[in-house]
Amino acid sequence: MVDDLDQGLLDVFELHQNLDEPVTCDISKWRTAEYQPRGYLKNFAKDSGASQVGLSRFSSSFTALENATSLGSKKIHRSEVLALGAMYRKGEVSATDLLLASMMWGNGSTGYGPYRTSIALNVPRKKGIDPISVIEKIGLLAASGEIKDAYETMTNALWKIGPAFGTKFLYFASPIDNQALIFDGVVAQWSSPDSTWTPQPSSAWSWNWKTYSSYLDWCQKKFKALPAEFKKPGPASFHEDGVMRVDMVEASIFTYINSR
Repeated sequence: MVDDLDQGLLDVFELHQNLDEPVTCDISKWRTAEYQPRGYLKNFAKDSGASQVGLSRFSSSFTALENATSLGSKKIHRSEVLALGAMYRKGEVSATDLLLASMMWGNGSTGYGPYRTSIALNVPRKKGIDPISVIEKIGLLAASGEIKDAYETMTNALWKIGPAFGTKFLYFASPIDNQALIFDGVVAQWSSPDSTWTPQPSSAWSWNWKTYSSYLDWCQKKFKALPAEFKKPGPASFHEDGVMRVDMVEASIFTYINSR
């Protein structure tokens, strides 16, 4: 089975990295975010009656997230957003709450994170279609384990959210026994002898179900090939039950590339 792991991946897994390191995120900058849509977005915003867009109307969501995570201390963990995903599937938080959490975890202190999210949540991609209703529909599909339908529904459904952040939301919303996986520009750079995609810059990455489906299968294959010692609870574990699952493949590659 180990033959299914190329040397590059073995090197990554042997590092035994802490895959639940906190991401720095100042929630106050997200709460107060407010922008004037420009360029092509200006007309779409006008159609919905918005001259300015921001996140202040999601105050209750930010309060809920602050109470459930470390955001009060200006940080957020993958494990916390995974726990929020479980809460979402139980009906305890909304799809919008979970999307906000996934965007904050994914963007961290990156300045354009609040801008992207403000546009996505406030400016309809299609006239007359509320972005919040789109998020709710996608969340329900993902939570039901209907990954293909969720992925295809999310494809180009929201402004400023491409596959890098769209798959983050699908990942957190989906059940751990049938999980979507994050496929962003960092992971997409990984080169493996049997990878089903061509490594390229994140700016060139686009929605493609065939590629994404192949990526999910590839991660499953690599996880099954892992020796037992790599699947033991430890610093790499970010699930509440301490069990390592296929998402550790994505998390390990992402952490490895970002640490270089």
